[in-house]
Formats: sequence, C-alpha cells, structure tokens
Amino acid sequence: MADLVDLSQDMDEDEDENTDHDDAPAAGPPQDTNSNEFFAWIGRICFPRMLREWNNRDLPIEQFYVTNIEIDMAPVAKPSIKHGPGRGGALRTYQDNEVVAQMNQLRQFCTAARIEQGVPIIPSGIPVTLTAWMYMRRPNEDFISRRRVEGRLKPEAMTPANTIVPITPDVDNYAKFLLDALTGALYEDDCQVVELHIYKSRDSRGLCNGRMKIQCSRIPEAMLEHFND
Repeated sequence: MADLVDLSQDMDEDEDENTDHDDAPAAGPPQDTNSNEFFAWIGRICFPRMLREWNNRDLPIEQFYVTNIEIDMAPVAKPSIKHGPGRGGALRTYQDNEVVAQMNQLRQFCTAARIEQGVPIIPSGIPVTLTAWMYMRRPNEDFISRRRVEGRLKPEAMTPANTIVPITPDVDNYAKFLLDALTGALYEDDCQVVELHIYKSRDSRGLCNGRMKIQCSRIPEAMLEHFND
C-alpha cells in the first residue's frame, strides 16, 4: 500500500526557514553541474524559492484548488493502446489490465489525499496546471553487493549522471498514465490540463523503489496572459 504525505506543512516550514534570507543575494549554482554540490544547491535554493512563490499567490489556497501529494508508488508508464481482432472480425481495443489496476490505485489515493487536504475537485472548464516528479526504481546494480538496503547506494550511483538518465520509459507515456489516473481525482477532465511539467529521474531515497510527487492547481487569471505570447 502506498503512503500519502501532505506536503503543505513542509511547504510552510520551508517558507519560514527562508524568510530571513529573502533580502540576501542568493549564491549562484556550482559550476560543475555533475557534482553533488550542484544537486544540493537545486534542493536548497530553487525548490524552497518555488514553494514560496507558490504560497504568495494573490488568492487563498482554496480558490486555487491546490493539492500536493507524495506517494510511495513507482511511476507507471501507459503503453500505447493495442488493437486486434474481436468477435465477428470487428476491431477490438486492448489495454494492459495491470496498468489499468495501477491507474485506479493512484486515482483512489489522490482522491483520498485531496479530500484529506480539504480541496475540492477542480470543476470542468477551469484551466489546470500540473507538475509531477517521477522517481524511477533504481536497479540492484546501484547498491553495494547488489543488496537493496537503505543507505547502501554506491557513491557513483548517486551522481547526477546516474540519477538523471535518458532511458525508457518515455516521459510522454508517464504523462498519459498520470493525466488519465488523475481524472476524477483532482480534476473532472484531463482536457483541463493546459500546462504540464514532468521531471524524470531515479529515486535516491530509502530503498529507492520509486515514488511520485504531484502538484495540481488551477491557473491564476493573471498567468493566462502568458499563453498569448
């Protein structure tokens, strides 16, 4: 069973911790983008800043339908729909039953998380922005002696070169799965999603079995003008 985590408290803590530094100039990123220091800079500077900007929008959080979810479930890629002969020679559509089951599982958990956070489903007709971090399961080869034990990742496995890797599944297949799974959970129709950001990398936490972080909200009217550039 996957665990749901309400990130709103963490967001508030991140904002409080960084309040004293708003007036200080932020240090630039390390020049070596393959270093652990560069990754630490991303987490220390960029992510808290993004959360502060998110929290400082001009309407109450309820009016943005903001939902933040973290789920200990490995990302799932939705394969292309298969077609084949059905009864009487008619064309029949096939879908992977396991993928459908995983999609329903994610939909149920996200629905429960949204309700727990007191956020209503985003009604049809309202534009939606969706951001997801897809942390893929690491192979056993990334662990010392190939034993999947927490804290036993090889040093070379934790480098950016072995964490942000251009491998399958493709990002668009993750997007198909996510958009369908969240329909009826966070928004009524996936056609409402007009802005989508997906980040794909290997999991580096715990047993590295894979997890997902999801942020979903309506798009503020003030931001809609950027779509007309």
